[in-house]
Amino acid sequence: MQINREVRDNHLIFKKIKDGTSYLILFLASLLFIELGISLFVIPLRVLKNRIPFNSVYAINNVLSLSSIVVQVIAYIFFICAVCVICNKVLVTEFNNFKLKLGRNIGLIFAFGVGIYVVDVIVGYIYAKLGETGTSMNQLMIYGALSSPVKWPTILLVVILAPIVEELIYRKFMIGTLHQKLKLPLWGAGLLSAAIFALIHVSSSIDQLIYFPQYFALAFVLVAAYIYSGQNIFFSIGVHIFNNTVSIFIWAISTWIQ
Repeated sequence: MQINREVRDNHLIFKKIKDGTSYLILFLASLLFIELGISLFVIPLRVLKNRIPFNSVYAINNVLSLSSIVVQVIAYIFFICAVCVICNKVLVTEFNNFKLKLGRNIGLIFAFGVGIYVVDVIVGYIYAKLGETGTSMNQLMIYGALSSPVKWPTILLVVILAPIVEELIYRKFMIGTLHQKLKLPLWGAGLLSAAIFALIHVSSSIDQLIYFPQYFALAFVLVAAYIYSGQNIFFSIGVHIFNNTVSIFIWAISTWIQ
């Protein structure tokens, strides 16, 4: 689908600084806040843990886990609010464009969500054929949090906040930087952003790199949704939220059955 005139005007509004510099600034500032800002908030909690007597370690671990999730939730909300203020005109324009064909867009979000599931099944089948039946560390951490006292903050984080933040950073800001600032073709920028998205999700250790194709496949469908919509961030956010909601639902059903 070609970018219509309204979407073109939307990008002209956003690009106050020529050659995509605004995208680059927002992308770097976003990474700095997400990667370093949250860590700075958690450091005092780590120090507190080290000062607790040994017989209280279990209790403080629960407090630390809850506090870390709550800090991340607060940080993500702050980030989203800041982006809404800074990019107000862009987001309002894209939301209005999204509403123009709301029913059609919801249907397409569902279709792309099913596409993610189909791709995930295919990748899972390939993994099984190769003898790999494990789960990525990122998923294990999420499932662990969902099974702990921080279940509800984790659901809020995974289903709503993380998709919004990740789509803003990896789709809107990163693709905008690569396409407008570095002059990469739109699909080239999208594929590179998908690769970086996947790499960050498996960067905890070398052995996690085996799960790179799994996250790349997810990111590829999200990139396709974003580009197909004329780079409307609400469309890819919808697909991402749909995917994470289905994942949480499947986890809940499997946990209940067990």
